[in-house]
Amino acid sequence: MNPDTIALGVRTTVVGLGIVFMVLVILMFLTGWLDKIIESMTGGGKTPPPAGGRPAAPPPPRPAATSSSTGVSAMTVAAIMGAVSAFSGKPLSELVFTSISREGVARPVWNQTGVVEQISTRQHYL
Repeated sequence: MNPDTIALGVRTTVVGLGIVFMVLVILMFLTGWLDKIIESMTGGGKTPPPAGGRPAAPPPPRPAATSSSTGVSAMTVAAIMGAVSAFSGKPLSELVFTSISREGVARPVWNQTGVVEQISTRQHYL
């Protein structure tokens, strides 16, 4: 290998990485600038705190009706409602649950263990 070729390769690599890094820094500042412009156009995006200086307490969750035919307990319904509220970002007062029911029947543990054993023994023959 020619030392000039190696030096040219190293120089090209350093210049290329420098250009990519500079473009990424420019994009970082550009997106921050655009974010500030959009926030100023939409009114800041933040809601003012309520009067009194303390945040208002969230309303208590509404319990959904449980059915004895589904076998879903009230604690399970409350956990599902809380998870959906946390994931969607909507307060519980805006969510309406019409029904919560079980879908399908879960396999017993011994059945799942047997399936895993069969799959693992069949992988030896592939």
